[in-house]
Parts: sequence; structure tokens; C-alpha cells
Amino acid sequence: MTTDKVVDKKSIIPIYYQLFKHFEKQIREGKLKPGDTLPTEMEIAERFGISRMTVRRAISELVAAGMVYTQKGKGTFVARPRLDKVVFNLNNFYDEIRQKGMIPHAELLEARIIKADDKLAKRLGIAVNTRCCLLYTS
Repeated sequence: MTTDKVVDKKSIIPIYYQLFKHFEKQIREGKLKPGDTLPTEMEIAERFGISRMTVRRAISELVAAGMVYTQKGKGTFVARPRLDKVVFNLNNFYDEIRQKGMIPHAELLEARIIKADDKLAKRLGIAVNTRCCLLYTS
């Protein structure tokens, strides 16, 4: 991690947000991978010449965005990507999962044809009693 232009103290953009965007970019570009440990708050603060409170705020934002998680006494780690939407088009399932940085894998345990009840029809945006394929996977 380099300090070149990561934090511009003269910018109108809050320093915590600049640091948040820096780590977000590192994660998005794969420079920080799932399971990697972030430096400690103190190390980050010293490296960028900012306060620990500012670092803590940036890390809180990363946690809220689901990009990292903290384990008390162990550190802050890059989280695995998560799916924020349901993938309905099975033709694109593989590509969607790969774009999220995951390895697609599923084992079909059971498949049944069912009729959509009120709740399912509303959720899928289809008519009640429409035939649907219900898949149970691992």
C-alpha cells in the first residue's frame, strides 16, 4: 500500500471517506483479497499521518458496506463478496458469481414443479398458480 495521493488533507472530501475509497478500490481490484488482514488502526494512522479516530470511521464504513469484518482481538479482514440481488437468469448465473469474485458451484439436491402461492407470485412478479421450478441446492 502506498501513501501517494491516498489522503489529500486539503481536499473538501472528508479524510475518512478518502481512506474508505482507497480500501474499496484495493478490494475491488483484487489487491486485497477475501481473508486478507488489514493493517491495524495504528499502522494505518501512522502510514497516512491521520488520527486513529479517522481510520476507525473509514473501517466502520467498510464494515457497513460489507467489504470487511472485524474480529475482536484478531483484526480486520477482507470479507468474501456477497450477492446483493437474486440471480433469476440461470444462463448468467455463472458469470454473475464470477464477477462477484466467487467460484460458482452447486449440487442439485431436489427439483420440483410447484404452483406459485400469493407470497411467491408477488415476490417473483408472476401470476398466482403459475408453474415454477423449485430447486434445492447445496
